[in-house]
Parts: sequence; structure tokens; C-alpha cells
Amino acid sequence: MPTTPERRKHTRVLLKTRIVFKPVDSEKEFSTDYSENLSTNGIFIVTDSNFEIGTMLELHFSLPNYKKIIKVNGKVVWKSTTQRAGKEFAGLGIEFQKIDAESKQIIADYIERTSS
Repeated sequence: MPTTPERRKHTRVLLKTRIVFKPVDSEKEFSTDYSENLSTNGIFIVTDSNFEIGTMLELHFSLPNYKKIIKVNGKVVWKSTTQRAGKEFAGLGIEFQKIDAESKQIIADYIERTSS
């Protein structure tokens, strides 16, 4: 069976962690859902929240074995609805736009440790 070349530029690792998020510069309440995977460039959130592509979100999350809460602004770059085991899952692909150097390094370290 032929394989499709990987389209991603950045290594992704599975990650199920709680994500707290809301639109940037919004008075809306934060929503809470869970991630599915993570790369140094972004994160996928399993959520029924319906944000338009291009929406900037403020995200807060932590990684296993790290105490620091990562706070990042990211842009919704794609939306997904899939079927798994008879259930429908929706989600948002978020590309990090504003992230401090320490948080970026923590994510890179986590991905390196997890993917090896």
C-alpha cells in the first residue's frame, strides 16, 4: 500500500491536557476542552466551539511534569469534524502566534522527550 508523505513541518506528539481558551481581547468567559496533539508550532483542541478560521485565541495549558502554565495566543488555521468509534469529534487546529521563549523551549523539550 503506498504511503502518503508527511505534510507537517513540525513533529507532533499525542497530548491530552486541559486547554482553557477564549478569543483574544474578548470579554467572553474562558472555555475548557482538551488537546489531542501538540507541536512546537501549534496544538489541536477537541472542541465543539465554533470559531472562524483566522480567529485569534488566548490559550492556557500545562504539560505533564512541568509546573509552568503556558500562555499563548494562537490563530485558528483549520477546523475538523471526524468520526471515531461511532462518535463525532470536532476540533480546531491552532497555530501559535505569540509565545514567550521559555514556553517555546518547554514545548520543544517535551516534544523531544516524548517523541524519542
